[in-house]
Amino acid sequence: GGDFFITSTPDSGTTVTLAIPCDGKQPETTDATPSTEFERATLAAAPQLGQISIFIVEDDRMNRLVLEKMLKATGKITLAEDGDDALTKIEQAHNQGTVFQVMLFDMQLPAPWDGITLMKTVKERIPEYKTVPFIVQTAFAMSGDKDHYISSGFDDYISKPISKTELFTIIQKQLLLKK
Repeated sequence: GGDFFITSTPDSGTTVTLAIPCDGKQPETTDATPSTEFERATLAAAPQLGQISIFIVEDDRMNRLVLEKMLKATGKITLAEDGDDALTKIEQAHNQGTVFQVMLFDMQLPAPWDGITLMKTVKERIPEYKTVPFIVQTAFAMSGDKDHYISSGFDDYISKPISKTELFTIIQKQLLLKK
C-alpha cells in the first residue's frame, strides 16, 4: 500500500516521490538517543569536532535538514539556500565580527550561482575567508571531479549521499590543516 511517482523534465531534473501510508500515530518514545547498534557505532566512529561554526549552502530543503541534523551538535550552524542568501548572511555575520570556521557549499546552486563562483566571491569580498576551509559537496563523483574542485579553490570534497563519519573526518582534517 503506497505509491511511487517519477517525473522528469529535460535540462531541469527529475523528481522522485514515494508516498507511504501511515496511521498518523506519534511514536511512543521521543528519546533522541541512538536506538540501534548501527546508530551507536556510527556515532562512536564519528570524530569529535567540538564547538565550531559551520556555514552550509544547499538549495535542496531536505539536504539542508539532513546536514543540519548531522552537524547541529558541533556548534553553531548557519544555513543558506542559494548564493544570494549565502552572501547576505556571510556579509552580515562579518559585519558583526563573525567569520565562520568551516564553509560547506553545494556545487549545484540556482543560477547565476554555483559552488565555485560563490566560494571565489566570498574569498574576494572578505579576505579573512582565504584561511577558512571550504568543502564542496556534490553529486558529481566521477574520476577527476575532486581534482577539479580542489584546483578551483576548494580545500576538500565530499560526494553525495554524505556519510556523517566521512563529513566529520573531512572537517576535522581541514580544521587541523588550517591551524
